[in-house]
Amino acid sequence: MAAEKKTSPNVESRLRHNILKMPQEVYAASGIVINGRRLKSFVFTTDLAIIRNCDADAVFAVYPFTPQQAISDAIIKASYIPVFCGVGGGTTHGVRTLNLARDVESQGAMGVVLNSPISDLNLLAVSRVVDIPVIITVTKEDTNIQSRIDSGASILNVACSTDTPRVVAKIREQFPDVPIIASGRQDRREHFRHHCGGCQRHHLHAALSGCAVQGNDGEIPGMIYARRCNFFLLQRLFYAMEGDISEIFEFLRNNC
Repeated sequence: MAAEKKTSPNVESRLRHNILKMPQEVYAASGIVINGRRLKSFVFTTDLAIIRNCDADAVFAVYPFTPQQAISDAIIKASYIPVFCGVGGGTTHGVRTLNLARDVESQGAMGVVLNSPISDLNLLAVSRVVDIPVIITVTKEDTNIQSRIDSGASILNVACSTDTPRVVAKIREQFPDVPIIASGRQDRREHFRHHCGGCQRHHLHAALSGCAVQGNDGEIPGMIYARRCNFFLLQRLFYAMEGDISEIFEFLRNNC
């Protein structure tokens, strides 16, 4: 006799029930277990309002400026879910990345994130000075993955735009056990784009959509689904919808 599928009780507060929710596809992922905690989803944002009002498993605090300890400290203190902090790798490199990595570890970060331009030597140095996972971003298909792993990368963050599914499948074929994080979009996005014309809403969907990156055989072991949050676009959505907060969250719930 087949076992009945159990449903989890859902408890919501009176005021904070309209949170940003991850797509249901997320829960089909195997996730990655880090120090005993299984993570299946990240929210890509530094916005504390979203961090406090979403159901992601962890925060990916990466932003297009040189990393600053004041920012990482504020995010880690305000978040009730684990935080992975960007510590450079492009313009910010060398000794500064080592200091930043040590600082965010002492602040309580669960892991550090390095940008793709970082050298293998710099990556190795960072992995030696911290006792938390080091995530390296992969933006090109021809990246030497073996060299990155040998230099201390714990997890790969694949961010190759529309090529992401193909690059993930290629990496998984060569490295079946390496943990992978990948961001992307849902198929519903294109449908929504075609049916909204020039409306600002499809831009938000593109910014907030979760992804389901899968290989030819279905689920990729060690895969995490991720959601991006672009708050310039979120702000544009508020204006486009004339500030009706209930309609905004209804849209997010149904389409993201």
